[in-house]
Amino acid sequence: SIPPRSLVVKVDATHHRLDRYSKTLIDSGFQVVNASTIKEGIKLARRCRPDLIIAVDHHKSGLDAGKWLEIQHSDSEPTLAMTPLLIVADAGRAERLRLHELPDRIKVLSRPLSPEALIDEAYQILMAWDF
Repeated sequence: SIPPRSLVVKVDATHHRLDRYSKTLIDSGFQVVNASTIKEGIKLARRCRPDLIIAVDHHKSGLDAGKWLEIQHSDSEPTLAMTPLLIVADAGRAERLRLHELPDRIKVLSRPLSPEALIDEAYQILMAWDF
């Protein structure tokens, strides 16, 4: 089962007035720390040691999930490099990013994506890491 109050770092450069993903994560019992840039996200992830990272790909806003993936998985901090990652991307970008998927560690999800579907995927990837 999922440990209570799993910590999620959500990296999302889009500035939505109502962030449905974070609200639904919190309502589902997750702790959420938000970052709006790759640099801020890496800094928070190193400091907070999250159970899960969610990167919302939005190339036009400056958040390239491919770049995030490269930085996270080449990090000198082993716990960061091994932290499970969900990437949310538009269909075209999602297809390219799926080349980087790893079972139980990296999963790419296509937008549009309901907050409930994101929660289901978060639970699935975290349950794979619950020894």
